[in-house]
Amino acid sequence: MNFKLPDYVLFCLNTLEDNGFEAFCVGGAVRDHIMGKTPFDYDITTNALPEDIILIFPKTVPTGIQHGTITVVTEGGNVEITTYRADGQYSDHRSPNSVTFVKRVDADLCRRDFTMNAVCYNPKFGFYDPEKGINDINNRFIRAIGNPNKRFAEDALRIMRAFRFSAQLGFSIEENTKNAAISLVPLLQSISVERIFIELKRAMTSKFAGNVEPLFSCGAFEFLGLNRNSLPDNFNDLPNEFALRFAVICKSCNADPNIILNNLKSDNTTVKDANIYLKILNMPIAKTKS
Repeated sequence: MNFKLPDYVLFCLNTLEDNGFEAFCVGGAVRDHIMGKTPFDYDITTNALPEDIILIFPKTVPTGIQHGTITVVTEGGNVEITTYRADGQYSDHRSPNSVTFVKRVDADLCRRDFTMNAVCYNPKFGFYDPEKGINDINNRFIRAIGNPNKRFAEDALRIMRAFRFSAQLGFSIEENTKNAAISLVPLLQSISVERIFIELKRAMTSKFAGNVEPLFSCGAFEFLGLNRNSLPDNFNDLPNEFALRFAVICKSCNADPNIILNNLKSDNTTVKDANIYLKILNMPIAKTKS
């Protein structure tokens, strides 16, 4: 399975290795390649510390230095490089209270969300897959790493991410992972509504948007004013516009899009469009003459 990396990504990997460090591409780019897609964004994980990364690259931006992430700026594109890390305790169901930089890539991979996002690659060594993510990608499964209840309790936004990935990729969520996500949906109230809105919008405008149905049928968004409901069977076939699809959902459960979208801190255009679509959907069907 040959993975041809862009020159600017190879430059980053080679620069780290030439300075005595270990480095791998990781995450979405590796997953997309295994799926036969062309990656666009590349992330690198390494045992180099943030200060090492800043020192050995000519142009960097400390985008997430507190969590070990430095963005390296190259002519070909930007690459986020993050030091191997282990997360501390999560007290807010979103971010670790602390992170510890570690020396082995295994310790970094096992703290990630899903097996499909924990495959890494280096041209010299090939793919490294201790969490068996390649098998899950090939079988089109989204599976939490380790105990799914623990993964979702650590960061409740992973609940939204699981269903968003399912909607985007057309993957099934592995049963234990899905059950844990549904059982812990009350934790979504710990997450900023802006982040929920971003994930919901991405999911509902994806090719397999109907895969988010379990979130609606279990009442995951009742705290935002959206009653539990089931999505129409033809939801995937609706025109791919968020405001329209959202209006369809509001009609199905007699909900007010103004309340829900304002609770989600949506932009005004989306609120306006959703109301227009809902009015159209509520218009009586004209009777045809026999």
